Amino acid sequence: DVFDTAYKENYLYNLDLKLRFKALKKFREIKNFKNIKLFYNLDNRVLELSNFNMGATELELDRNDIEKSSFIFEISEKHKFINFLEVNEIFCIYKKLGFKIAIDDFGSGFANMQELLNIETDIVKIDRFFIKDIENSNRKQLIVRNLVKLIHEIGSLIVAEGVETEKEYKMCNRLGCDLIQGYYISKPTQNIMEINQIYN
Repeated sequence: DVFDTAYKENYLYNLDLKLRFKALKKFREIKNFKNIKLFYNLDNRVLELSNFNMGATELELDRNDIEKSSFIFEISEKHKFINFLEVNEIFCIYKKLGFKIAIDDFGSGFANMQELLNIETDIVKIDRFFIKDIENSNRKQLIVRNLVKLIHEIGSLIVAEGVETEKEYKMCNRLGCDLIQGYYISKPTQNIMEINQIYN
C-alpha cells in the first residue's frame, strides 16, 4: 500500500532512492561487504516514471566505497513492464556501468519468460515452488534441470530460492544450480551483528 500510494502521488522514485541509500549504508556495515552481493528489490514502475534519472546510485556507491558489481537490481513480475524496449535500454546502461541484473521468482508467472527474453540478465532466481520437496518430485527435477540448461545457455547464473533442507540443497546442487537462498543457510535478519557472525 505504501508503494502503491507513493506511485499514485508521483513520489515512488524518491521513496525508492531513500530506501536504496538506506540499504547501501547498512550493507556497508557488514565486515565482509567487499566480497558479497547486495540484491536490491526494484519496483519496476520506478523505471517508467517521468522523474526517473540515472546516476544517483552510482554516486552513493562511490560514497560508501562499494563496487557497482556488488549491487544487483532484482526485478520481478509483480508490476508489469509497459515498454520492454525502453527498460532493456536502461538495464543495458546499468550493465555497461558494472551493475548486475537479476530476475526474481522465475517460474511464478508468464511474464518471467518475457523478462528472460527481453532483458539481459546476470542471475535468474528459480521460484521456491519448484524447489520445495524437489527430491521427491521427478517432475520438479525435470523442470529445474531444463531451466538450468536454458538459463546457463543464455549466460546467466541460477539461484535456487527457498532451500530449507539438506535434501533440497543436495538435489539443487546435483541439478546444476549455481547458488542457493533460504533457511538452510540463514533466516532473514535485520541485525548486522548476526550477519557478521556468518563471516567470522
